[in-house]
Amino acid sequence: MKIHLSERYLIPVLLLALFVMLIVLSYLSEGSFGGADSYVHFRISRYAFKYPELFLDHWGKPLFTMLSSPFSQFGYEGIKVFNIIAGLLTAFYSYKIAQELKMKNAYLVILFVSFTPIYFIMHLTGLTEILFSLVLVVSVYLFIAERHVAAAILMSLLPFARTEGLIILPVFFLAFLIDRKYRALLYMFMGFAIFGVLGWIVLGDFLWFINRFPYTGASNIYGSGELSFFIMSYEKTVGKPLGMLCVGGGLLALYEFIANRGVNKRTTLNSVMFLLLIPLFYLAVHSVLWWKGMGGSLGLLRVLAAVTPLAAILSLKGINLLLDKIEHNRPIKITIIMIVLVFVVKTPFSTYTIPWNLGLPEKLVKEASVWLKNSEHINQMIYYYDPFFCHVLELDPFDKSVVQEKLSNIESPGKGVAKNAIVLWDAHFGPNEGRMPLERLIYNPDFKLLKRFVPETNFQVLGGYDYEIYIFQKSN
Repeated sequence: MKIHLSERYLIPVLLLALFVMLIVLSYLSEGSFGGADSYVHFRISRYAFKYPELFLDHWGKPLFTMLSSPFSQFGYEGIKVFNIIAGLLTAFYSYKIAQELKMKNAYLVILFVSFTPIYFIMHLTGLTEILFSLVLVVSVYLFIAERHVAAAILMSLLPFARTEGLIILPVFFLAFLIDRKYRALLYMFMGFAIFGVLGWIVLGDFLWFINRFPYTGASNIYGSGELSFFIMSYEKTVGKPLGMLCVGGGLLALYEFIANRGVNKRTTLNSVMFLLLIPLFYLAVHSVLWWKGMGGSLGLLRVLAAVTPLAAILSLKGINLLLDKIEHNRPIKITIIMIVLVFVVKTPFSTYTIPWNLGLPEKLVKEASVWLKNSEHINQMIYYYDPFFCHVLELDPFDKSVVQEKLSNIESPGKGVAKNAIVLWDAHFGPNEGRMPLERLIYNPDFKLLKRFVPETNFQVLGGYDYEIYIFQKSN
């Protein structure tokens, strides 16, 4: 598609400005949105070259680990740079989709994608949703550009970027059927074939993706919530400005498809199929999983960042609905665009604390870690529950001779634990994921309490526990 000369220069300037801003915010952020999950993804990515089986770690997301691991060698800032680059590429290809769909003012999509509140804050993490959105958006772009085989191959990698790819593949399957691209359907299995062979070589299991599937419930730990939770939390995900524009754009897309006015049928079908159906279907599945306490769902709003770029393109359709009515009044048109952008750009900063500070649990973990570092016990074998401990202590979490996650025997915690070993118990991960009640350690003659850390202001964590950290030593 022909690009206006001024737009040709505007796009790289926008992307460069966003890159610089996000790099600065990343550097200024002491903590990371997403908490422990962000650091676990980082450590899998960081140590994958040393422990190659981590490249196929189901929880770590193989595609994310493979692509981010070179960046992770430069530390936690490195993996954030990876996400910043991936996020800006997603914004660029969202712009390309808007062009393919012949949408006016396509350059606005770059800002709409980047400043969607939940998406903006995800740039500053080591989480996987942004890479997933990149694979998804480029797949959609390739399909709309009628490069169907390339689209099928790329979209086949979606489940290896995030498991939710399994939710979206049926939509693409339907799109290929409607478009009668039957040959391309065969390539939708390419990802499973490639990673199956890798699994057979590394793990001795071609069907490792199925056999090692980790998301089987956990409602007894994470609980469940209202069916409408994700929808009612729209201010923290898409925000009010883009949310209103997205609704308007979605309704317009449906109207154009049904009435077949203004644009050709293929364009309206692509808009409904990819920009409306995929986000809505994704939202519906996650809503049901959280409602029913299935699939390891914790009701995390960040999962929606995986599809917000597509919703942001709908927001462009929404604002164009207004701008088309004043097409010939350039001053008013520019004024409206500027007002909308002010609200869009400020929304992430009014929704989240940016730069991101350490959370209250992380602050206490850091305090406890500093105490341990300066104590005589730092060279002992360490057992921990919160993954942030390894990050602060700068320990290789996969070196079982130095550190180990969780005490292996829940009923008899001291069994198999060497004398003088250190146990770092926290009220979040200890009794929940670790299934280790505090009483089982504090009243255990095999363990001696060395130090207790209590936050200045009391707060509760998952399970209703008052957050504290206890450091024990194996005494017998």
